[in-house]
Amino acid sequence: MLILSCFISAFSQFLLKKASQEKYSTFFAQYINFKVIVSYTLFFFVVFLNSYLLRYLPLVILNPVAEVLPFILSIFSGYFFFGEEITIKKIIGAIFIILGIFFLVI
Repeated sequence: MLILSCFISAFSQFLLKKASQEKYSTFFAQYINFKVIVSYTLFFFVVFLNSYLLRYLPLVILNPVAEVLPFILSIFSGYFFFGEEITIKKIIGAIFIILGIFFLVI
């Protein structure tokens, strides 16, 4: 369930990025549209899912994984869906994040 939570969070970030690239007729339309509403609804769901997972996982495991793994997933979604470059800084950062989570879980 924790991994599902991370994927939902990364998908929400993907939707927000897609919404930010579109042109809107009014100021409010850029904040009140289908993609933005779905994205924030999914973020809201992730908060409750993570709260539920706290019953079964220690905070020292849940929090780092739930907060950081979606950003790593966003690097790859940015590359595959938006043509963003994966720089050496992003790779090194992702490696440090994964190592940090690994050492926390052990």
